[in-house]
Amino acid sequence: MRRTKLLLLLILLIPVANIAFGQKKGNKKIRVQIVNSNTFEFDKSRGEKVKRLIGDVQFKQDDILLFCDSAYFYDEENLVEAYSRVRITRSDGFVLSGDFLRYEGDIKRARMIGNVHMTDPSMELTTTEMDFDLDNNIGYYTNGATILNNQNKLTSRFGYFYTKTNQVYFKKDVLLVNPEYTIDCDTLLYNTVSKTAWFLGPTNIKSDDNTIYCENGWYDTQRELSQFSRNAVLTSKENIVMADSLTYNRKTGLGRGFRNLRVIDTAEKLTIRGNYGEINRLKKTTYITQKPVAKKLMGNDSIYLLADTLYYLQATDSNRVLKAYYNSRILKKDLQAVSDSIVYSLRDSVITLFNQPVMWSEEKQITADTIRLFIHKNQLDSMLMQGNAFIATKENDKHFNQIKGRNMKGLFSNQQLQRVIVIGNGESIYYAKDSSGYIGMNRISCSHMLIRLDSNQLQKITFYEKPAGSIFPVDNLPEPETRIKGFKWLGHRRPKQVMKELF
Repeated sequence: MRRTKLLLLLILLIPVANIAFGQKKGNKKIRVQIVNSNTFEFDKSRGEKVKRLIGDVQFKQDDILLFCDSAYFYDEENLVEAYSRVRITRSDGFVLSGDFLRYEGDIKRARMIGNVHMTDPSMELTTTEMDFDLDNNIGYYTNGATILNNQNKLTSRFGYFYTKTNQVYFKKDVLLVNPEYTIDCDTLLYNTVSKTAWFLGPTNIKSDDNTIYCENGWYDTQRELSQFSRNAVLTSKENIVMADSLTYNRKTGLGRGFRNLRVIDTAEKLTIRGNYGEINRLKKTTYITQKPVAKKLMGNDSIYLLADTLYYLQATDSNRVLKAYYNSRILKKDLQAVSDSIVYSLRDSVITLFNQPVMWSEEKQITADTIRLFIHKNQLDSMLMQGNAFIATKENDKHFNQIKGRNMKGLFSNQQLQRVIVIGNGESIYYAKDSSGYIGMNRISCSHMLIRLDSNQLQKITFYEKPAGSIFPVDNLPEPETRIKGFKWLGHRRPKQVMKELF
């Protein structure tokens, strides 16, 4: 009996190498092999065929190697429970380590607990517990983890790995940190090879240049290309950009907005809307088409600028220019204008209308080769009409009050035109009335004039430098006699329908 025990002890002390516990290929089960152990013994408390292995323990199954300080091997179940300095390696570079492992050989499923560390050629992960299916290359954790991938560091509460496709899925409290930006979101899918992140749910992306919010999108971290949708908002020092969908290239600084686009310059209280736009961060320009509208707050009022195309330059904090091209219009409750093109210099608070603009202030129609509007303290202060300046008001379908000059200057008070100064080649036609009706048509020409108005009604005209004129009876005057050369009534061009929509 004593000799039998001694023989058994000697056998147990001999290091075990390449002892196969059954393996097969094809449809047969591939058994886990014991490769090495300093000692082993049977532990009947765990089962008749349960072996306890101690010291430099090694197992093998296909290209999977398992290392640990000690282990229990359940022969019938093809199951390993490994303890202390546990490590699984595979020929493709995959490594999974931790304090304790339960490995089911029949399905190649590993559950690692305690100080879990996983690496493959593209990433490194640490967590407290992790499950991994080595047959299908699928792993997951539910207690939070940290993943390192080149310069990227990612943390999340839940994570799922598909190493064959290089896809990683993260859920809850997801935070991706890069030296140049951070991504904070609810759900993120990340490809470890292309280094592209897809995010679902509320997402915040922050960098030194800007912050981005969206609820759906993707970001290629290598090429620095991105697309954002669902309540997408890009906020920078210069402005805020919102759209149904935004694309952005961090390298070139070029962004594009699609559908329901809004660009907001908070410093200037300016909002530009449209359905397509391009924003260049480096050149500090914004280009918007597809029914663009710009809105500028002016005290308790607003002024709107519409055109086929709006172009906004934010060169410096003090040099900002808004340009409108083709079919351009200015709309305000008490003032409207149409022109081929309009330039609004926010630094100088000057709006310039080019190419034979037409402007309406209450009942007055104002035309010239060029019109400049000067704004002071968010209110219309004055205007300059340069070249063929003309003001007309309609008495009735036949009769129009008219003032013409080479140039004119208008002065406003409380948003209403109070005075008009005619400079050079002045001409006027106005209809004098009393309580019984028209007295006659006054036609006067002189070098300069001063027109005073009150509540948009003509109060007084002062003529300077050799005025000459006559009063004509209103009845039976031929139409050419009632018109100053260059007169055109352009009421049909007044943007009344758009005014109804905006106000």
